[in-house]
Amino acid sequence: MGNKFGRLLSNFSSLSGVQFANLILPFVYLPYVARVLGIENFGIADYALSFSVYFNSLVSYGFDYSASKAISQASNNEDRNNIFNKVINTKLFLFIVFGAIYFFLVQVVPSFKAESKVFHLAFIGCTASLLSPWFFLQGVERIKLIAKINFVVKLLATGIVFLLIKKPEDYPMLVIVNTLPQLVLSIFIMYWIVATYKFKLKRASLKSIIRALKKNFYIFGNEFSTLVLVNSILLVMGFVVSKKELGAYTSAYRIISSMQLLLVAPFVKSGLPFFSKLYSNSRQMFYRDLKKVGSIYCITVFLCCTLVFVFSKEIVFILFGKSYFQAYYILRIMCYTPFFLSISAVYGWIGIHILGAENRLFLTTTSIGTLGILGAILFRNHLNVSHFAFIRISTELCISLMVSLIFFNLAKRRKKQ
Repeated sequence: MGNKFGRLLSNFSSLSGVQFANLILPFVYLPYVARVLGIENFGIADYALSFSVYFNSLVSYGFDYSASKAISQASNNEDRNNIFNKVINTKLFLFIVFGAIYFFLVQVVPSFKAESKVFHLAFIGCTASLLSPWFFLQGVERIKLIAKINFVVKLLATGIVFLLIKKPEDYPMLVIVNTLPQLVLSIFIMYWIVATYKFKLKRASLKSIIRALKKNFYIFGNEFSTLVLVNSILLVMGFVVSKKELGAYTSAYRIISSMQLLLVAPFVKSGLPFFSKLYSNSRQMFYRDLKKVGSIYCITVFLCCTLVFVFSKEIVFILFGKSYFQAYYILRIMCYTPFFLSISAVYGWIGIHILGAENRLFLTTTSIGTLGILGAILFRNHLNVSHFAFIRISTELCISLMVSLIFFNLAKRRKKQ
């Protein structure tokens, strides 16, 4: 039992280490950057990065979850090679389609076109998503080595920030620092995987790509619906609030998203293959251990959120400076978002997914998320930045409650069968 949970904790720690490098290291230079760029330019850079995240998710298509599970269950290296090729080919297809849409929107939407240079640089992140082979590393449980390399790359990037950003007009450099290291790392890991496992890269047929898209639709939909909720509210805000208010929101949300990706994403990615194997071996142990581990995990996230709530003013002032005072109120409103997401992660992304009811999870997150987005759009001219923050956290609260109800209802019925 100890070894079993030890493996889960080890994988979680390794993935958290990757997210630490991706998200926490930038906080080393954040106090400097926030003060040099100013709240408006900082907000523009973060706005462009948030917009590109839409397309990163479209290119990734949820393969970090589904493909890692398939890789872990593959019986030989040839099967792994086939899965690897299918994923890369499918991602390339999506990259071409949505890349064209991305550049079209940048040229058509006036507010995007005015900052087209920044948006073009943000697209580097989409290229990194195309080449990112994290799904394979998770499947073969080779995270630790790459986590160390990832940390070194991001550490070097952190040092470069102080050389590139010297004045307010250097805000495009902030986008480069957030995207280029990830692209370099993805290229290196791709080469390492192909050389180590002696993979042969092959072109997949259009039929196999379409089959992969259909098979992975609900997993992608669950991930993307959450992303759409986050970024659609931000995009709506970009049209109705001032640049200063937008900068306050993006500053606060940078802290929230860092907590989410440090605490929530690693648990899902390490917990999904772990509990999948447990479910196939013993359903009784699966229900018991998911509830036990999930409770400890959610309580831990709740305590972390509480610390952020208590010290929110100090956190904002240290990271961004007193000119970002409004971000302190936004952070307090949204600080328990990671806690609600942790509940959805345990009982939704892991629990409902393993029970084979991804369609119900998709319908739940999509319907509630859509209501939140529609509310933001319909009443946008009557809302200030605090109201948008309330919409964001209220939507996550509703999703977590519904997801929990669905899981326990499914579990109750499965136990009777």
